[in-house]
Amino acid sequence: MRQPSSTKVWDVHAIKAEIHRRGQTLASLAQAAGYRPATLRWALKRPIPGANRAIAQFLGLPLQELWPSWYDRDGKLIPTVRANSNRKTEAGESVNAA
Repeated sequence: MRQPSSTKVWDVHAIKAEIHRRGQTLASLAQAAGYRPATLRWALKRPIPGANRAIAQFLGLPLQELWPSWYDRDGKLIPTVRANSNRKTEAGESVNAA
């Protein structure tokens, strides 16, 4: 039976420190997972599902415990709304056109 999740708050520094405590670096973890080192560094600050998953698996923790604002309780990425959604469609129309 798995122990309930800890109440520890994981921030960038805590995640990096735990990776180091376990004898790895972000660069070595990235290489082992098939990513560029920069990808795992970015994944500490923004959702990159595959890279986030590599970190979570290495630490033996669910995605939602490390990044509760990015992943729901099922470990699925929470959709976000972009502040600037003035994107254009293929036809060149603005998405926010009235």
